[in-house]
Amino acid sequence: MKNIFSEKANMFYLNSGFDLELSKTNSHHLHGVISQMTHWFIPVLEPRDHVLVDLPVPEEFLCYLRKTGLEPAQVTEQNGPSGISGQAWGWTESSVKRLAGAGAELIYPPLQVVKNVNSRAFCFKLGREHDLGTPGAYLELDPSKVLEDGFCSAGPMVLKTMHSNAGRGMLVRRADGWSSRQIANIKKIHDSGQILVVEPWLSRIGDISTRFDLSADGKASNICHYWSLIGPDGHCAGDFLCSGTEDFERWGESLDRAVDVASRALAASGYFGPVGLDHFLYRHGREVKLAAMVDINARHTLGTLAVALRKKLNEHRPLLLRLISKKKHRLPADYDGLRQLLGDLWWNRKNSSGVILLTALRVQSGGSLVQPARSLFCLQAQSRESLKEVYMQLLERLGHKLDRRLPFEPMGIDGSPQNTIVI
Repeated sequence: MKNIFSEKANMFYLNSGFDLELSKTNSHHLHGVISQMTHWFIPVLEPRDHVLVDLPVPEEFLCYLRKTGLEPAQVTEQNGPSGISGQAWGWTESSVKRLAGAGAELIYPPLQVVKNVNSRAFCFKLGREHDLGTPGAYLELDPSKVLEDGFCSAGPMVLKTMHSNAGRGMLVRRADGWSSRQIANIKKIHDSGQILVVEPWLSRIGDISTRFDLSADGKASNICHYWSLIGPDGHCAGDFLCSGTEDFERWGESLDRAVDVASRALAASGYFGPVGLDHFLYRHGREVKLAAMVDINARHTLGTLAVALRKKLNEHRPLLLRLISKKKHRLPADYDGLRQLLGDLWWNRKNSSGVILLTALRVQSGGSLVQPARSLFCLQAQSRESLKEVYMQLLERLGHKLDRRLPFEPMGIDGSPQNTIVI
């Protein structure tokens, strides 16, 4: 099995619409965003690798990466070199077709298996069997029941459809009940014959993710636990990799058990390839508890990019990947302007510290140049404390109007106030 850390050249395709395709959701209106995200593998892979893209890559972006010392992977729009192995963000009919059409040699699990193990029902049933997952969660076969009066008095809750990502397919019911838009979505879910995972709303104070590669015989490798930045609607806004493992020592046994349980079940189902697990910490009275393996993503995740990038830059230093919507910041049109904006935050190759913009300043869209829908920033520094300072300064210079509590504080574990970032 080829993985992102292979010593041989590979062709990678980032089909970020993976979960939408599994759920058969019409994603035509997201075509531009999905095409832009095919660029994301370019900075993190090695120069020997090829990245299959659905949108032209500006040459000035590649030049910028080279000047930072981050030699980019090779860009392929149509046909790559013969005999090269292909790997998708997630395996679907469209990703197989795209990679095969570019000449890549493919080895992948059965597509029905991929769909089955990415279903929340798979994760829920596995969690219930092994005392993992969100406490108090259950499967609701009739989504219309969540609109009944008795159900609505049950308090805040989270509804999750079988396949979703980035907050899509997740509904959060606050104390004041369902909104009219949520009611319409629930009726639509009911009419389509879908089922739901219903979770009670817990006092979440921190999100942990795990990524690893799974061989066909069920062996997990390249295991990494890290903090994730998760917004209140469930979308991922970034990942933080510590320089050590001390953050997770208290939860290490439970996290390792989740990897073991997931690996065995995925391999028994016929899956092999990249895997991401989601967990979270929550307050229960005066205690802090871990809800392990609340979601299984049988595909690559943003954590894959973070791990690969740190190996490429400086694997002994903490690293933060941060996604920021175009709606919440504006970038200059050229790289001289970017350098002026960043100032002393400009990436320092010698010290392996500063900020690197991993997405282009401008891309083609409808015959004009536009800022990508989301910018992906990489921050690295000598220590956690200095990285905090870089992060705060970056947000300040971007004029980013967010709660700036940091995702890599103690997360309230020591009894300090809740410290979850608001995205």
